[in-house]
Amino acid sequence: MEIRLAAVAVKGTSHIFSEVPCQDYAGCVKKNSVGVLALSDGAGSCFRSQETAEQVVQWTLNQLSESFDELYELAASDLEEMKRRIVQEIQRVLEESDVEPADGYCTLLFFCVNEDGRWLAGHIGDGVILIQEAEASMQILSEPENGEYKNETFFINEPEEKAVAHLRIYMGNANLPFRVLLSSDGCENLLVDWKTKMVAPAAELICGWLARHSEQEVTLALEKNLRTQFSQNSEDDLSLAVLYCCEEDSED
Repeated sequence: MEIRLAAVAVKGTSHIFSEVPCQDYAGCVKKNSVGVLALSDGAGSCFRSQETAEQVVQWTLNQLSESFDELYELAASDLEEMKRRIVQEIQRVLEESDVEPADGYCTLLFFCVNEDGRWLAGHIGDGVILIQEAEASMQILSEPENGEYKNETFFINEPEEKAVAHLRIYMGNANLPFRVLLSSDGCENLLVDWKTKMVAPAAELICGWLARHSEQEVTLALEKNLRTQFSQNSEDDLSLAVLYCCEEDSED
């Protein structure tokens, strides 16, 4: 199975005008027969959340590509222990930095797939994960989770028990062709009609780019569309990560 990936984060117009760093961070990696997408949205109220968002994404890309089999098996046998391990290890990495938790709260979305078809996904906070298998329409795999108020959410670096409770894990086997899209909250309302839970045609279109174009071309196209199209409808930071799986040397 061939795995293709692309991920981009761009600064929102509100942060451009206020000269605040982009607090979204997105990345992807292919290693050890595993493809990984990861995306983190730093809390706007935390002045160093862009630092923790990057650290969280880099840890996720590294650990999921290095330890996919172990984490997949642990999720199947003891889901709570797997969730706790992820939270503890991420928080341990963040504790080694000089950023206080209250200064760097951030969300986390990830999706990883092995070349044998097994996949594992995780999500805490807002944003959305979309998935499309074979000839089916694109569906919501994981919705945003908000707090008491719409502008409140949950973070990977909250107190351990709270983070473990709100970290959602999904797993399965890919039915080819297979497409996945991760989005931060800056884009989510443009990709899903939340009243009907219908996915916008734009989401399927974006995921289809990797079937016809190189990863580099899709990365450039994502960045261009976030800056020129999505930014017209959202002032927030914007990030997308996409994955496409197909049979070797095939196109959809």
